[in-house]
Amino acid sequence: MRPIAVDALKGLGIDTHDKGTIVIIQGPRFSTRAESKWFSSLGWEVINMTNYPESYLARELEMCYVNISLITTTTSVSKAKAASSPFPTPK
Repeated sequence: MRPIAVDALKGLGIDTHDKGTIVIIQGPRFSTRAESKWFSSLGWEVINMTNYPESYLARELEMCYVNISLITTTTSVSKAKAASSPFPTPK
């Protein structure tokens, strides 16, 4: 399903990243700078509050599932990490 979603979004001219790792935090809240740096050091690119339990329940029911996220807020990461990341970061 991911290739279909990626092709459709690219066909609409929407900036798309076809891979990444999400860490789920309890919300509603934003992560602190320290948490963001820690998550980044573990290789997680996106901090999210809404991808769980949907993905887990879909897997449990053996349903096909694709997540399409709109990243609205970026947090503090090192300039070196930002330069190598496909995800937008603050300047």
